[in-house]
Amino acid sequence: MRNRQTEGKGESDIEAMEARLAAALGPKFLTEPWEQLLQCIRLVYGSRGSLAVKAYSRTLAADIKPDTAVTVQQLVFGNLNERSLSGVFMTRNPITGDDELFGEFLRVSQGEEVVMGNANTEPLSRLEPELAGELGRGKTLLVEHFRQDLDLEFTVEDGRLYFLQARTARLGAFAQLVADTDFLKRGLIDLPEYRERIERLEMAYANAALPRADFRARRWNPPLTVGVPINSGVVSGTLVMSEERLKLAEERRESVVYIAYNTKPTDFAVMNSAHAIVTVYPGRTSHAAITAMSLNKPCIVGCDDVEIDYESHRVIFHGASGTVLLEGERVTADGNTGAVYRGIAPISEFFLSLASVGAAVGRCPTAASAATVVRSLIDTELSRLYRETNLQRETIDHVGSFAGAKVLVRVDANVGLVDGNLESEARILQILPTVNSILEKDGTPVVCSHLGDPGAGLDKGLSREEISRDFSLKPVAEVLARELGEKFIFHKTSVAASGLLINREAIVPGLVNLMENLRFASGEKDNDEAFARSLAELSDGWFVNDAFNVCLRRHASITGLPKFVEHRLAGPHVAKELSVLETLLEHPARPFVVVFEGRAMGTQLGVISALLPRVDCLAVIGSEWVLPQAYPDKLIVAGEGNGKEGNDSIGLLAKQLAMARTILWSGPAGLAGFAHEGRIAGREGTSSVVHPLHVEALHGALRRGVFTVVCSEEEKQLTDLDCPSLHLSTGPRAFLEYLERLSLPGITALDPKKDQERT
Repeated sequence: MRNRQTEGKGESDIEAMEARLAAALGPKFLTEPWEQLLQCIRLVYGSRGSLAVKAYSRTLAADIKPDTAVTVQQLVFGNLNERSLSGVFMTRNPITGDDELFGEFLRVSQGEEVVMGNANTEPLSRLEPELAGELGRGKTLLVEHFRQDLDLEFTVEDGRLYFLQARTARLGAFAQLVADTDFLKRGLIDLPEYRERIERLEMAYANAALPRADFRARRWNPPLTVGVPINSGVVSGTLVMSEERLKLAEERRESVVYIAYNTKPTDFAVMNSAHAIVTVYPGRTSHAAITAMSLNKPCIVGCDDVEIDYESHRVIFHGASGTVLLEGERVTADGNTGAVYRGIAPISEFFLSLASVGAAVGRCPTAASAATVVRSLIDTELSRLYRETNLQRETIDHVGSFAGAKVLVRVDANVGLVDGNLESEARILQILPTVNSILEKDGTPVVCSHLGDPGAGLDKGLSREEISRDFSLKPVAEVLARELGEKFIFHKTSVAASGLLINREAIVPGLVNLMENLRFASGEKDNDEAFARSLAELSDGWFVNDAFNVCLRRHASITGLPKFVEHRLAGPHVAKELSVLETLLEHPARPFVVVFEGRAMGTQLGVISALLPRVDCLAVIGSEWVLPQAYPDKLIVAGEGNGKEGNDSIGLLAKQLAMARTILWSGPAGLAGFAHEGRIAGREGTSSVVHPLHVEALHGALRRGVFTVVCSEEEKQLTDLDCPSLHLSTGPRAFLEYLERLSLPGITALDPKKDQERT
């Protein structure tokens, strides 16, 4: 072949050039078939000694068998014409276990182009219906023959389908459990083999991570990019794109999220050292995907709006308004949803114990009962997962009538006492609307709460009699008796260290029944199952949680009791807190300004890190803690005693508050003397208290009607403030923890709103 470089040159010159190329690059392209075959065999045998193969076999404890060779089969051409293509797919979704075709194809191509993951493949859903039907029928035949899910390669040559290769599919632990249970139910395997498979699964994984739907975290913390999830799991770690930075991360013992355009077999050592893998090019069955499944690492492929700048060691996320991250920054890769977040995203993992599955299967006499029991275990955990990832809950308002049923109501009557008297009755009076609502709906409220920590009294050397006197709910009962009259009864000797001293027959129908301090029983804080069950048995299967302040606790009356009742409702105060959280999470009016006072800052660094990417301005007052360095344009820091610099920061914050349309304030807010439209706590007058400039700016915002949430332990008792735009959280710590983690144990335990249920 002649071109501009060879034009005018003689044949001898061209031959000389070819000789030099052959000397530098090796023999010319092979055209003789038998020579090609022998060379392929040499390459396969030679590859067994490569560093990548040795690392792979060492990591997976796999033997390199000497009989590895080359399969010789007729070649079909996926690149023959426009009616030709190549593809790879798994017979089941490797994360969810759904029985579907999971893979992709590439038109006018050979199979190697698909598995290398460096081409823009298409999902199988875009195949022509006739061809998709053929694949489905072939998949069914092969799975039933091999009795396991498969990884299949196929080619379509001029419209005709060929299956080229079948091998065991690499599924995640949860997907494998779902698959084996499906095979048992369909009769493809018997009960003894099913038990063996569960045992192998337990030895390999111990727990199966539940697949999590794309939920609130994405709206609360928009991702940098979203690809196709391949293997489940969540990793927060250092963003790495080079081997040099990977080695540095290993020395520092950092978790690593490795990002690349695509991966190849020689990258195994890098992938093995990483904790999560993200690729730009798609490929559900690419090398990156299959290797990640083998190594059980979270993997996301097909993040096609990402650009990697290897020279500048940075990654550009075009789908996130061109956000630029430098190599070494922290990111979170969510292998359940395919999302990549900046920083440490508040995402929880959920697990199903495979030991519990094995134990349950061991008690089953038949295959049908085993399949039913395991499916029930899976559905129970998925239901719990769904409850955790949604805010809206069933409430008393959703109940037409309790039909005379006893309703266990957890309230927050934990009010400070001074000489045996309540510091404030306001928190107790807030219980009345809840119990009256239940009475109006023909229910019998069985009210329970804690007051202080009697266990701490023992540590201080108090006698049992002194503890019973100092921590009794008697002062609470006196207020409720005064307000409710004959509709109230206090069960004075209902709770002791050993547990409950009464049963459901002692509950008086039609009255508000108040139990004694739950923390008199050691089983309350220990979340003892027997104590939780005994509480549940006081009801007729109804539970109402109206104590948001303790929803962050895993106590018997918060998370244990709901397991033993049929209906789990949010009380009006809990429902209000969730509604406010939803406003902040879903649609806060902008600018959104957050202020943290410097007290106890060490416990608030997590929520500060979670909030910073999502707000317009975040201020920290009076703190000497080291704060996150990201988003310096949003952060205002004013330490105590900072002189002019501190005053300037306070002035800047006051200006931000003056422009704010949503405010979240953590810490004392000067609300005791706050005057709104000439009234203080319902009385005429104005405040004479002089507040710092930023606090005055907050009060000004409240007078203008700016939606404001205050989380203040010092002021949460101020329930009678007359300010419609103010939400004073009844559980400041719980409120902030939800913003950090997007879940609370006490909320997870409640029933999601019925129109939010999964279909």
